[in-house]
Amino acid sequence: MRIPLVLCLATFFLLQLPRLSFGQGSIVPTTAPNVPIMKKLDEVEPRMLIKSLPFTITAEGSYYLTASLTTLASSDGLTVSASNVTIDLNGFSIIGNGGAKVGILIVTGTANITIRNGTIRNWGGYGINGVGNVDVRVEKVIARNNTGLSGAIVLDQKAAVVDCLVEGNTGVGIKVRGDSTVKDCQVIGTNGSPGDGIFVSDPIADAIISGCTSTGNSGYGINSGNGVNGGAYGNVISCTTNSNTLGGMNLGSGWSISHCSANGNGATGIRALASVVSDCVSSGNTGGGGFNIGSSSSITDCAANGNGGVGITADVESSIKRCSVTDGQADGILITSNCVVAQNHCVSNGANAGTTAGIHATGMFNRIDDNVLTSNRTRGIKVDSSSNLIVRNKVTTSTTAFDIANLNTVGKLTSPQISGPISGSSGGGMYPTTDPDSFVANYSN
Repeated sequence: MRIPLVLCLATFFLLQLPRLSFGQGSIVPTTAPNVPIMKKLDEVEPRMLIKSLPFTITAEGSYYLTASLTTLASSDGLTVSASNVTIDLNGFSIIGNGGAKVGILIVTGTANITIRNGTIRNWGGYGINGVGNVDVRVEKVIARNNTGLSGAIVLDQKAAVVDCLVEGNTGVGIKVRGDSTVKDCQVIGTNGSPGDGIFVSDPIADAIISGCTSTGNSGYGINSGNGVNGGAYGNVISCTTNSNTLGGMNLGSGWSISHCSANGNGATGIRALASVVSDCVSSGNTGGGGFNIGSSSSITDCAANGNGGVGITADVESSIKRCSVTDGQADGILITSNCVVAQNHCVSNGANAGTTAGIHATGMFNRIDDNVLTSNRTRGIKVDSSSNLIVRNKVTTSTTAFDIANLNTVGKLTSPQISGPISGSSGGGMYPTTDPDSFVANYSN
C-alpha cells in the first residue's frame, strides 16, 4: 500500500520537534546567582538614626532624626564625644525639659562637627555648647528660648555659624572665638547678662561677621569687647544692628566695618578702637552718638543722622572724610588732636545748644579742610587749642560761624560776593577769581 506524501512529511516534522525546540538548551538558569536579593539597611541609609534622648555619639559618622525628641530635666540631649560627626536634625527639634542642661554638648577636644537643619529650644543651659573644640559648623538651625546664662550657640575657634535664627535666648545669642565666621544670621531679643546678640571673644582673632541682623538685644548687637588688648579683630560686612539697649556695635582694635547700619539703639550706634569704618549709616541712636572711633582710625563715606549725642567722635590721629552728619543733639564732629577732617557735610547739629558746633576740635595739630557746615545751631567750627590748620571751609546760617582760639593757621575769613553772569575764566583758567587767598579761604554768610 502506498503512504500519501503529505502523511510522510507530517511524520518527519513531528520527529524533528524535540531537536528544534530544545537544541539550544534551557534559557532559565538551573542555580540562583550567588548575590543577595535584598540590600542591607546600612547600604540603603548609611547614616545612623537617633531614636531617643539622651543619646551619646561615640563614633565618627553621620547621624539623623526622624522625629522631634525631648528628654528628662536631668539629662543633656545629645552628647558628641567623637570627631568628624555630622548631625542632620532633618527639620525636627531637640527640646529641653527644664533644668540647667544642654541641647547639644560637644565634649572638649573633638573637632570637625556639623549640626544642621532643625531647632534646638527650651533648654535651661546652652542650646549648643562647643567650647574647647575647633571646626564646629552650625547651619540652618533655629535656637530659641534657651535660658542658660552662657548663651544659645557658643562655639570656639575656627567655628562657622551660617543662616541661623537665634531668638529669645539668655546670655549671648551667638558666641565664637578666633578665625570664625558668622554669616547670614538673625539674632533677636537676647536678654540677661551680657545680653549680646553676637559676641566675638579672644584678643587674637580674625573673625568675619557678614549679612547678619542683630535686633532688640539687652546688650550690644555685635560685641568684641575693647579691653587692654583691644578685643578681637576682623571684618563686619553688611550687618544691621537695631534697637539694642547698650548700643549697635562695640568692637575692639583692628576691625574693618563696611556697609553696615546701626539704628535706634540705646547708646552709640557704632563704637570701635583703632579701626576702619566705611559706607555705614548710624541714625536715631537715642542714648549716644552715631560713631565713636578710637585713635588711629578712619571713617569715610558714612552718615550719622538724628543721634542723641555727637554724630562722629574720633580720637587722636584719626581721619574723617566725606561723611554726612545731620540733626544731632550735640556736636556734629568732635575730634581731639592730629586728626584730618575733610570734605564733610554737617547740617543742623547742636540741638542741645551750649557750646556745640558742626565741627569741634579740642586739641592740636588737626587739619580741618574743605567742609560744608549748614544751619548748625550755635557754631559752625569751634577750635579750642592752638597749632591747627583750618582752610577752605564754608559755614552758613549758624549763630557764630567760626570760634577759633589763638595761634592757629586759618585761611582768610571772607564772605563770598554775589556775582553777576560769568563768561569765561581767569586765574589760570580754573576759577573766576584773581584772589590767591580764595584757594584757602574760609567762607561764611
